[in-house]
Amino acid sequence: MPNVCGCFSGGNSNKTPSALWASCAPQALEDAETWIGLAASYDRLRRFDLADQAYAQAIKLTGETVQILNDRGYSYLLRGDLAKARAKFLKAYQLDPTNPTVINNLQLLNASYRFIERVP
Repeated sequence: MPNVCGCFSGGNSNKTPSALWASCAPQALEDAETWIGLAASYDRLRRFDLADQAYAQAIKLTGETVQILNDRGYSYLLRGDLAKARAKFLKAYQLDPTNPTVINNLQLLNASYRFIERVP
């Protein structure tokens, strides 16, 4: 984790990642990495409403970067929205077709389609 605002040092070792990121966000409003980290933490907590807000803040600062597109794709994958996940992963892939994380996530998504029951 980056130490954008000094939140990850000292007596903060007992805080959850989302609590640390949330305490950093007000101090680092212009730092996209902080917002991306906060969004990922909310994704892990399944607080997708808050993750979407944090991703939106990061996008305001940098636009839709490969990292943000990939992370949002993974967020949609966690939600079970495979169509939106695929759209984000493919957009990230178009920007950087050699990115190993994006490639792996596309492979993960393709593998997950095999386990979904489809109505004929």
